[in-house]
Amino acid sequence: MKIDKSVKKELIENLENWLDRFHDAIEFKIEEMKDAKTVEEIMQLKKELLFLCLERLPLGDSYCYFCILQDYKNNSSCKNCLYAKIHGYCNDVKSDYKKVKMAVGKAIDTIEKFYYSNETYDEKWKRY
Repeated sequence: MKIDKSVKKELIENLENWLDRFHDAIEFKIEEMKDAKTVEEIMQLKKELLFLCLERLPLGDSYCYFCILQDYKNNSSCKNCLYAKIHGYCNDVKSDYKKVKMAVGKAIDTIEKFYYSNETYDEKWKRY
């Protein structure tokens, strides 16, 4: 399939804008860490940073070549989407896109459950 240059241009611009916002958000979280006074604060902020990374993955329609292409064709319908023909319609529960989104959700749930649960770290827990 030959690339549509205008779609490519918009996709790259969208990703560059996403990257700027993502970088700013990460940088802000790191700045918050600099003010932390306890290990527990660092752990909580790091957990928030992990959530931020996962929640802001560029997976929406603004970052999809095929969604942008459909918009250029003035066809907001997914019925002619080439990605959907192979991977299923993105809104379908069984689509590959939904599987990716669900995997991100599972990763977030796993971090919530196991990464840090407001425990306190005592000095008796020395390095191995």
